[in-house]
Amino acid sequence: MRPTRLITALIAALVMLGASLSVGSASATEGSSLKTISSKSAAAPAATAARAKPKHNVVISKAGKISRNTFVVKGKVSTFRGKVILQKANRRGGPYKTYKKDRTSRTGAFRMTFGGKIGTHFRIAVPGNKRYRNTNVYIGRIVRA
Repeated sequence: MRPTRLITALIAALVMLGASLSVGSASATEGSSLKTISSKSAAAPAATAARAKPKHNVVISKAGKISRNTFVVKGKVSTFRGKVILQKANRRGGPYKTYKKDRTSRTGAFRMTFGGKIGTHFRIAVPGNKRYRNTNVYIGRIVRA
């Protein structure tokens, strides 16, 4: 029984070797066209990564409670002048919806007051521009005191 297994394994190895040689010779004849295609496809992701826009510089200086049911968020976006968006959601990863918009000062500072139910999550969204991409900064969740 052992000689039969050895002969079968030897035949299988020869068949695999023959198949790899036939595929290898076919790829060798087409090697020049494959090299040009692979060099272009390898360069494309590298170029895309080099052109990726950075995020805005957002610094949240204060986020907290100022009265019984009123909360505040203060911050600065040094890379943006315009309207920043306060968004809310029922869960952290859930779909965020625009809750409030506020214009930044000339220096990029903003201050927003808001209220909400317990369990509501909030974040600040800064729209993208020519140099920077859309940026979202998680503020927090309203919890029972």
